[in-house]
Amino acid sequence: MLAALEICAFIKQSNSPFQVRVGINSGPVVAGIVGVKKYGYDIWGDTVHTAARMEQHSVHHVLWVMERVEFIPTCKALHPEEIALIKVAALFHDSGFLKSLKIMHR
Repeated sequence: MLAALEICAFIKQSNSPFQVRVGINSGPVVAGIVGVKKYGYDIWGDTVHTAARMEQHSVHHVLWVMERVEFIPTCKALHPEEIALIKVAALFHDSGFLKSLKIMHR
Protein backbone atom coordinates (compact mmCIF):
# COMPACT_ATOMS: atom_id res chain seq x y z
CA MET A 1 0.00 0.00 0.00
CA LEU A 2 2.84 2.37 0.79
CA ALA A 3 4.29 1.87 -2.69
CA ALA A 4 0.92 2.68 -4.29
CA LEU A 5 0.62 5.82 -2.14
CA GLU A 6 4.14 6.92 -3.04
CA ILE A 7 3.44 6.44 -6.75
CA CYS A 8 0.23 8.48 -6.48
CA ALA A 9 2.04 11.26 -4.59
CA PHE A 10 4.98 11.33 -7.02
CA ILE A 11 2.78 11.55 -10.12
CA LYS A 12 0.60 14.23 -8.56
CA GLN A 13 3.60 16.35 -7.48
CA SER A 14 5.49 15.97 -10.77
CA ASN A 15 2.65 17.50 -12.83
CA SER A 16 2.73 14.41 -15.01
CA PRO A 17 -0.02 13.98 -17.61
CA PHE A 18 -0.61 10.52 -16.14
CA GLN A 19 -3.39 9.98 -13.61
CA VAL A 20 -3.38 7.08 -11.16
CA ARG A 21 -6.35 5.37 -9.51
CA VAL A 22 -5.84 2.39 -7.21
CA GLY A 23 -8.24 -0.16 -5.69
CA ILE A 24 -6.97 -2.79 -3.23
CA ASN A 25 -8.92 -5.81 -2.05
CA SER A 26 -8.01 -9.13 -0.46
CA GLY A 27 -9.58 -12.54 -0.75
CA PRO A 28 -9.62 -15.74 -2.77
CA VAL A 29 -8.70 -15.71 -6.47
CA VAL A 30 -8.25 -18.22 -9.26
CA ALA A 31 -4.93 -17.93 -11.10
CA GLY A 32 -3.65 -19.53 -14.24
CA ILE A 33 -1.64 -19.35 -17.41
CA VAL A 34 -3.40 -18.27 -20.58
CA GLY A 35 -2.24 -18.46 -24.18
CA VAL A 36 -0.81 -21.01 -26.56
CA LYS A 37 2.05 -19.25 -28.39
CA LYS A 38 2.71 -16.47 -25.91
CA TYR A 39 1.96 -17.30 -22.29
CA GLY A 40 0.51 -14.87 -19.81
CA TYR A 41 -0.37 -15.18 -16.15
CA ASP A 42 -3.72 -13.84 -14.96
CA ILE A 43 -6.03 -13.90 -11.94
CA TRP A 44 -9.84 -13.94 -11.79
CA GLY A 45 -12.61 -13.81 -9.23
CA ASP A 46 -14.77 -11.54 -7.10
CA THR A 47 -11.71 -10.20 -5.28
CA VAL A 48 -10.21 -8.92 -8.54
CA HIS A 49 -13.60 -7.75 -9.85
CA THR A 50 -14.25 -5.70 -6.69
CA ALA A 51 -10.80 -4.06 -6.76
CA ALA A 52 -11.35 -3.16 -10.42
CA ARG A 53 -14.74 -1.56 -9.64
CA MET A 54 -13.14 0.45 -6.82
CA GLU A 55 -10.41 1.67 -9.16
CA GLN A 56 -12.86 2.57 -11.94
CA HIS A 57 -15.10 4.66 -9.67
CA SER A 58 -12.40 6.43 -7.67
CA VAL A 59 -10.85 9.85 -8.11
CA HIS A 60 -7.31 10.30 -9.40
CA HIS A 61 -4.27 9.99 -7.10
CA VAL A 62 -6.25 8.27 -4.33
CA LEU A 63 -5.97 4.78 -2.91
CA TRP A 64 -9.23 2.96 -2.09
CA VAL A 65 -8.92 -0.07 0.16
CA MET A 66 -11.66 -2.50 1.14
CA GLU A 67 -12.51 -2.32 4.83
CA ARG A 68 -11.59 -5.99 5.31
CA VAL A 69 -8.00 -5.47 4.08
CA GLU A 70 -5.60 -5.45 7.00
CA PHE A 71 -3.03 -2.70 7.06
CA ILE A 72 -0.62 -1.48 9.70
CA PRO A 73 -2.58 1.16 11.63
CA THR A 74 0.57 2.43 13.35
CA CYS A 75 2.09 3.48 10.03
CA LYS A 76 1.87 7.29 9.92
CA ALA A 77 1.77 7.38 6.12
CA LEU A 78 -1.58 5.54 6.04
CA HIS A 79 -4.37 7.88 6.94
CA PRO A 80 -7.98 6.81 6.22
CA GLU A 81 -9.89 9.98 5.44
CA GLU A 82 -13.27 8.78 4.31
CA ILE A 83 -15.48 5.72 4.29
CA ALA A 84 -17.54 5.05 1.19
CA LEU A 85 -20.02 2.46 0.07
CA ILE A 86 -19.11 1.12 -3.36
CA LYS A 87 -21.77 -0.68 -5.36
CA VAL A 88 -20.47 -4.01 -6.63
CA ALA A 89 -22.16 -6.38 -9.03
CA ALA A 90 -20.38 -9.55 -7.98
CA LEU A 91 -19.75 -12.47 -10.26
CA PHE A 92 -20.03 -15.30 -7.77
CA HIS A 93 -21.83 -13.90 -4.71
CA ASP A 94 -24.66 -11.50 -3.97
CA SER A 95 -24.35 -8.00 -5.35
CA GLY A 96 -24.55 -5.02 -3.07
CA PHE A 97 -22.59 -2.30 -1.34
CA LEU A 98 -19.20 -2.82 0.29
CA LYS A 99 -17.41 -0.48 2.69
CA SER A 100 -14.09 0.94 1.52
CA LEU A 101 -11.59 3.40 2.96
CA LYS A 102 -10.04 6.34 1.15
CA ILE A 103 -6.33 6.43 2.03
CA MET A 104 -4.26 9.55 1.47
CA HIS A 105 -0.51 10.06 1.82
CA ARG A 106 0.40 12.39 4.69
